[in-house]
Amino acid sequence: MQEGFIMQLSQKRLFWSLWISLIAAGAFTSAEGSTINVPGDYATIQAGLNAASGGDTVQVAAGTYVENLIWPTVNGIKLFGAGRDLSIIDGNNQASVLRFDTPNLIDSTTVVRGFTLTNGNALPPWPYSQGGGIHLFYASPILEYLNIVGNTADDFGGGMYIWGSSSQPVIRYVLIANNTAISHGGVDVAAGEPLFDHVTISGNSPGGFYTSSTHFATLLNSIAAHNVFYDVRVEGDYIQPATLRVGYLDSRQGISTIGFGAIVEYLGPIIEADPEFVNHTAADYHLLPESPCIDSGDPSYALDPDATVTDMGAFYYDQTVPAVNVALTPVSPPIQIGPGGGSFDFDVAISNPESAAQTFDAWIMVRLPTTAWFGPVLGPLELTLPAGGALTRQRNQAVPGGMLAGVYQYQGRLGGYPSEVWSSSGFDFTITGSGTQDAVSSDWVGTGEPFAGQALPAFLPSDLTLKAFPNPFNPSTVARYEIRDASHVVLRVYDTAGREVAGLVDGWRDAGSHEVTFDASGLPSGIYLARLEAEGMVQTQKLVLLK
Repeated sequence: MQEGFIMQLSQKRLFWSLWISLIAAGAFTSAEGSTINVPGDYATIQAGLNAASGGDTVQVAAGTYVENLIWPTVNGIKLFGAGRDLSIIDGNNQASVLRFDTPNLIDSTTVVRGFTLTNGNALPPWPYSQGGGIHLFYASPILEYLNIVGNTADDFGGGMYIWGSSSQPVIRYVLIANNTAISHGGVDVAAGEPLFDHVTISGNSPGGFYTSSTHFATLLNSIAAHNVFYDVRVEGDYIQPATLRVGYLDSRQGISTIGFGAIVEYLGPIIEADPEFVNHTAADYHLLPESPCIDSGDPSYALDPDATVTDMGAFYYDQTVPAVNVALTPVSPPIQIGPGGGSFDFDVAISNPESAAQTFDAWIMVRLPTTAWFGPVLGPLELTLPAGGALTRQRNQAVPGGMLAGVYQYQGRLGGYPSEVWSSSGFDFTITGSGTQDAVSSDWVGTGEPFAGQALPAFLPSDLTLKAFPNPFNPSTVARYEIRDASHVVLRVYDTAGREVAGLVDGWRDAGSHEVTFDASGLPSGIYLARLEAEGMVQTQKLVLLK
């Protein structure tokens, strides 16, 4: 791989270059028009667009719309959804979700805002085989507050494809994730001068952000991480050089260049760190409080809504959340678990330094050596602490055998489950051996002191009871349990290493009392744990086998 020419530009040059390009694109013009409601006035988004004139707004209600949109030959339409998670445009794997096909017509008075674009499939013939989420041809709209996720292309640009020397689109506060293509899975800038600002590019395959534009692409205040093969790539040669203007970027794998004509102009710092998403495995790209992307955007930009320096990426971290704190501390570090499984003890401390009582969720996640998160292995629990209040608990976590060897992270979180994390704390532990299991296991059993203030379901813990007699026992005991309402019941027995040794019940049971025999003839003496689950409640009973 050849390293491209690297140039350094001042902040002043960046400011004026963006200012001039936005003026040229007409970003500061406006037009008043009527509002067309979908589905109120028209049943489909396409019908609403076709009926619109320049300056009109097509307002789309929350819901899922199975459509493949082709932008009409009209400039200045504003297409607004109810919110990026509320208005979903589903391409049904038939074609690109949204295509701008009319050359040299669409400028920045055309705006698309507040949608998820998903299930697009850019199919032949060329050029329709490019840009599964958005196919943009000689057009310069503003695309903002969008999720472009789960799209594919038979050729290039699973999430987005940009072509045309006059294309100057502005893409801001957009998530481009989990898209695929034959090549350049996330974004392919083949030509033009697009501006990507506050964009998160993650989970795309192959590759996140790619440009071979003979003009230049600009990438600012953004995150590119956890993409397959590369996060950001520039490719060019002497005949067709390509330029990327970039700054205030977290690119976990750095910026790769191919060819002597691949030029990178640095407009600000680049960091190469894990952005610390809440859970990229579950496509949750909000930031954890320890993220290096917080307050790391261009300080000359407008402040985030929480009045702090702008963050990198499509989702800012709100630093005005209550200052409740959690601390997880291992009892006997360092923790090393053998290939057969085991357990570890840890302390939990939660405090509320605020002047008012706070109610919040608490849960625990585990990060695998692959960087994937799973869980929660505890919670979410709803807790309430009075002003100045604190609580501590001693807990034990069982770890099943056969897990993937490597370093794990055990992390407690407070906030609004699952995406809003106010505070987090954790520690590492190591699993040795040659295990291959890397998915969620029901054998991750947590025991220890319960959490006061846990929000309870419709029936109380006393309505779900579990007892065993005799206890201690040899070689069998009878487990008796009672449920108030008919429900699905699971009753299993585990050893102290967290391994399941017996499955006693797994099925529907009527309300009332039930019993089942646990025969431990083939097990060694020791302590075992019976765990009963029904309608979201859990009861446990320690069993002592004496032979």
